Amino acid sequence: MGRIDIGLNDNGRDEAEDAAAALSQLSLTTVYTSPRCRASATAQIIAAHQSDCGVTIEDRIDETNAARWAGKRRDELVHDSDFHAFRKNPLLIADGVETTTSVEARIVSFLTEIERKHCDHENIAIVSHADPIRIMLAYFLRIPLTHFKRLVTETGSISVVTYHAGECQLTRLGLKTEALRMIDSLPNLEPNAL
Repeated sequence: MGRIDIGLNDNGRDEAEDAAAALSQLSLTTVYTSPRCRASATAQIIAAHQSDCGVTIEDRIDETNAARWAGKRRDELVHDSDFHAFRKNPLLIADGVETTTSVEARIVSFLTEIERKHCDHENIAIVSHADPIRIMLAYFLRIPLTHFKRLVTETGSISVVTYHAGECQLTRLGLKTEALRMIDSLPNLEPNAL
């Protein structure tokens, strides 16, 4: 989809409701969201399950600007050598497409700010898109950007990062509703779970 502003379909709304129900066990103070309507609708659903939680639109966690590739299926890009090269090495520069290092720079700027702003005492949620989320997780885990695509997240999944005294720990990666139902430890997370 890229930056094409496609809203949530019925499945997406169901996934957002499931995520919101799982996150309702936490006391969130803020939900940061990409400006894309599918992300902001998810953020609103999550916030609605909280007692006192605001939603903040944040451009720095927007989807990668795929420009000429946005809205196309992979089979439509079969003859695009830039697309295939970019999929093999996301650090390559493709004409008209936002670079992965540019996406990382805006995300790191955002994460640095929220680390200072929320310190060690708040739970927040971040609603974004696959590549920006994986880049965030790579940043927290100090994984080289060249390997960020090894982290797997799906739409509607939840990853949890705890942050305390400058140290991050990934405690959940890309869990979907079925897995979340089997885990009863979300309420036991320490403060400042992102």
